Amino acid sequence: MIYLQTLCSLAIMAGHVIRAQSDPCVTFEAFPNTTRRGATNQLSAGDTEIDDRDDLTDAWYGNVRYLLLDTAPGFLKCGTWFPVWRRSHNRSVAEMCVQSTTDDCQRQFYIDMKDCDGYEVYLLKRPPIYRAGFCVAPNPEAAPKFTASPSINTSLKHRFASSELLFRCQFNRSSTQKLWYETSWYVNDVLTTTFDPMEWTSGGFDYVANNTLTEAILKTNGISKAGFNLSCAVRAQFAQGLPKGNHSFSDVDFIGIKILQPEVVLKEGETTNVHIQMTVPFGCGNITRILMTPCEFTVEVETADPDGCGQAAVIQSRCGIPNIPATDWSRRSPITVLGRITPEYGRQSAITTLKVKIPDSFAFPFWKEYHVGNITVTLERDTALIQQKYCSSTNDPNLRTFDGLRNRFDVAGVFTLYRHLTDTVEVQIETENCGGLGFCNCGVAVRSGKTVFELSHCTSNIWHIGYTSCRDGGGAMDVKRRGSYYEVYLPSGAKLQAYIIGSRLNIYLTPSIQDRNKTRGLCGILSSTSDDDYMTRDGSLAPFDQFTSSWRVDPQNNLFEPSVVSQITSIVPAVDQYCSCVNTKITCSAMTASRTCTVPAGYRSVPRRQCTISGARKKRCARNPVSRVRRQTRTGDPEWGGGWTEQRANEFCRQLITSSNTTALCQDVPGVDVNASLSQCVTDIQLSQSTDFSQLELDSVRAPCIKEVMVNPALREVQSGSSQSIFDRVTERSCLGECSGNGLCVNGSCECNTNTGGEDCSTDLTKPPVLYDVADDGHCDIGNSSCREVSVFGSVFTGGADSKCLIRSFAVQENGHMEYQEMSTTAAVDESISEVLCTVQIRKKRSTSSPADVVAAYNISVSNTDDIYSDGIVVLVYDSRCVTVNHTTRQWNIQEGYCIHNRLCVQDGRPKPGSDCEICDASTSPAVWINSNACRSPTTTDRQTQTSSNTHSVHTTNILPKTIRTSTMPPEEHRTTHVSASRATGNTDNWQWATTTSLPSIAHTTTSLPSIAHTTTSLPSAGQPTTSLPSPGQPTTSLPSPGQPTTRLPSPGQLTTSLPSPGQPTTSLPSPGQPTTSRPSPGQTNKNPMQSEQISTVNSTLRTTSKSSPNVTSPPIRGSVTMPDSSAIKYVMEFRLLLFAVFLSDVFLAYY
Repeated sequence: MIYLQTLCSLAIMAGHVIRAQSDPCVTFEAFPNTTRRGATNQLSAGDTEIDDRDDLTDAWYGNVRYLLLDTAPGFLKCGTWFPVWRRSHNRSVAEMCVQSTTDDCQRQFYIDMKDCDGYEVYLLKRPPIYRAGFCVAPNPEAAPKFTASPSINTSLKHRFASSELLFRCQFNRSSTQKLWYETSWYVNDVLTTTFDPMEWTSGGFDYVANNTLTEAILKTNGISKAGFNLSCAVRAQFAQGLPKGNHSFSDVDFIGIKILQPEVVLKEGETTNVHIQMTVPFGCGNITRILMTPCEFTVEVETADPDGCGQAAVIQSRCGIPNIPATDWSRRSPITVLGRITPEYGRQSAITTLKVKIPDSFAFPFWKEYHVGNITVTLERDTALIQQKYCSSTNDPNLRTFDGLRNRFDVAGVFTLYRHLTDTVEVQIETENCGGLGFCNCGVAVRSGKTVFELSHCTSNIWHIGYTSCRDGGGAMDVKRRGSYYEVYLPSGAKLQAYIIGSRLNIYLTPSIQDRNKTRGLCGILSSTSDDDYMTRDGSLAPFDQFTSSWRVDPQNNLFEPSVVSQITSIVPAVDQYCSCVNTKITCSAMTASRTCTVPAGYRSVPRRQCTISGARKKRCARNPVSRVRRQTRTGDPEWGGGWTEQRANEFCRQLITSSNTTALCQDVPGVDVNASLSQCVTDIQLSQSTDFSQLELDSVRAPCIKEVMVNPALREVQSGSSQSIFDRVTERSCLGECSGNGLCVNGSCECNTNTGGEDCSTDLTKPPVLYDVADDGHCDIGNSSCREVSVFGSVFTGGADSKCLIRSFAVQENGHMEYQEMSTTAAVDESISEVLCTVQIRKKRSTSSPADVVAAYNISVSNTDDIYSDGIVVLVYDSRCVTVNHTTRQWNIQEGYCIHNRLCVQDGRPKPGSDCEICDASTSPAVWINSNACRSPTTTDRQTQTSSNTHSVHTTNILPKTIRTSTMPPEEHRTTHVSASRATGNTDNWQWATTTSLPSIAHTTTSLPSIAHTTTSLPSAGQPTTSLPSPGQPTTSLPSPGQPTTRLPSPGQLTTSLPSPGQPTTSLPSPGQPTTSRPSPGQTNKNPMQSEQISTVNSTLRTTSKSSPNVTSPPIRGSVTMPDSSAIKYVMEFRLLLFAVFLSDVFLAYY
């Protein structure tokens, strides 16, 4: 059955083909002698008449320019004796007449005809009489009524390293007419190119391909890049020169990239995808196929607005869409746009324009610098829900939720203060008992994605402040500080303020609009009501005690534990990155999602350095149990004690708070609750029976005040009757901690009284800082860092301009003993109130190796002002790749297979850092440096050194180039010099020297390779004194174990014989120029005068020799060269040539 169906289909198709081929409108023959058959053509004497009876064959005839004549022309017209003309027709049959001398229609006959829609064809017969011929007349229509539905077909022509777009106007030719066609191209509705008409009558001729629009044609018409509307039109004519029919137009195609959603509306923190789509393909040429690399396209997005508070939108991940594959060019590619979060209050809208463009590229010349279009983003803002809202935990812990519920929080432990439901953001606080039943905040840890920042004083003598994880690569949060006041900005737009006052910590958290109904923890749910604030971890509402207990953090999630931080940050996802794309300034980070327009003056960013606070450091800095401020045990209502009464406490607190400059400035600021601070002050006195917490209550007034003036635009307006706005008054007249009563507030900064310092004037400068620890347990690995900056930890650093580091440098002997070198001072750069950076001046070593150059020790002391220095603390500097050091005794050793240069480990066979001319030879003990092949030339000296227990010899041979042949005495630089040095048995201080010079054979050239076993031993410079090392067990200077502080500084020039345990005084250090080991004085003579004379002779000889042979003292070369077999080289070269030929042929085929 299938076979029969196939035969039928083929038969039908064949019938169509046969009919198409036999259609007389297509297969007709042209009239012979058309130009002579006109009615005006009179037959003259001598003309050859047309005789269709003899010359014409019965067939279909026609001409698109002519029709049969419809009127009698007259005798002897139409180039014949008896004209034949058409008297009538019905479009299929025509009545024909033969005109004679007397009758217009002497004879008549009939022929078949066919109307071909614009011209006619005729089945002509031989006329009934001789000397008769058919007459023709011009075709009055002449233009065909051809119509088509053209469409644009786009393809690529691949060259070697680029691909060109080809556009073809695709249509079907007429199957019933024999026509010529004309194709025109329109760009943006303007005629750009028209191809010459071409006849298309055969299926074997590709008319469309011969009328292809190329990039080159477009460029000649001023169209050099994508981004235009394109259409084509086709019309027909019967023959070249005849009238043309009407145009048939294609649909308009856009050539470029479409922005499918050019306008979007967003709320703060809301994201949406704007899709773009390419309308035509692209390519990279054949080179990507040859190299087997992907061909990809990049689209960039640029923010038209400046990177400021007015910028309404940012782009997620990158400024654009990278890597659109050529194999999937038509896909819809998203650009994720975020409505930027701004903490400032307001309900206004903001608009940002995003420009989509193509960057410059050699691979895509038709696309480079193409401006795709703009995306208009409208940001709708409404911050009414978050105005005047904040969460706080202030000492002694008073908890305030976002929606304003207050309660005392007298529990020790680690708790979740804030957690965002959808963003990976969390804040934990730690509280500890600080006397009686009272508890204090002692730490806060903030996590955003894989980044964690911590401030902690819990169970420690110092504050541990810094990043403990930076796995997001930076940008997941922004931390700023001013003295002991810290502000942590989060990607959501929320902000945490942590104010350190002594060993106490007040914490404030300001939400953003993105926190609406998405917060959990002790801060409660940010909503329009406080009824849902006490929601437990499992989602149920509970009384306050159960509520707080549910948010206790289990040990596996404690952000204060370094091991937990490492584990958590390896699991949680990173925060989303957003980009502000302003011209060439592209800023991508999670923090780009929000923008803080106003920051309090004087704050600076906290850098990300080590991004860890080790558990070992916390243990080393752990404090012993100390007495705390005692508070009454609460059994019912607390009793008053210590001479305090409720009335007296009220009077003290009212006087403290109402007389405060901060209160006077802030009491009318929205969100500031002075009465709540006053009540808390009285409660703290009742519990502690002291005023130790009073400064914290002043802070509880200032912190909400500063927060509000920074985000409330109304407070920046100058009210009538005033010369300043509330913002100006607060920022200029309110200072940190009211300057602790030890200074004046001037333009927002404290000017401290004499002997006090710090941003809040709380530090007594007459007392030196107390050092507790140094980074990396007192060991700096110079193989991994420069060790020029050393972090020192202690309490308390002011960071003032007079803060200094005093550094005493020592060289550590192999047995752990010390050799004092120098003393220096550098500026102490404060990283926090408990950390400073001290810059260590790394001494350059002497030119020859010495055991003293392997490990260095630095004893560091710090001062806040003048010369009031702390006790010292020690750090060791060495390269752990090949040096191991005993942390207690400081004894060290070097692993086999290494040389040491400037305390850096260099493996055997590797070049010396900074010099490719010397390489490490670790085959001897000790390891030495030898000459490198990289620095040899035809005139370079080969030297071979042989070493024994008591003899050192240097053999120097100069090598002539192979092309040199000489029959005369070679010049001095081509002579061979033998220098030997020997020492008498048992005498290590006196050397005997001898030198000889020999010449190479005349006309003889050799290329010598040194023996593998040859080694080298460096010779001392002439007159250089030697230094005797102490015998094993001989005492030298010593230094305390790393991490152990000293208590007293030596005067410069004093010798330190030992550095004692903490608390013991140090002894004097040697003067900078005083030698520490035994060696002859510059003028001291040797014991053996003959040896002295021999040394003088050899020094003179060496000086003379060095003038003619400058390379005589350079290190020799070790190693040998084995040349490969010549046949192997030949095969390798032939194989490489074969591969290269294959590559060239592939390139040739790809290109052509």
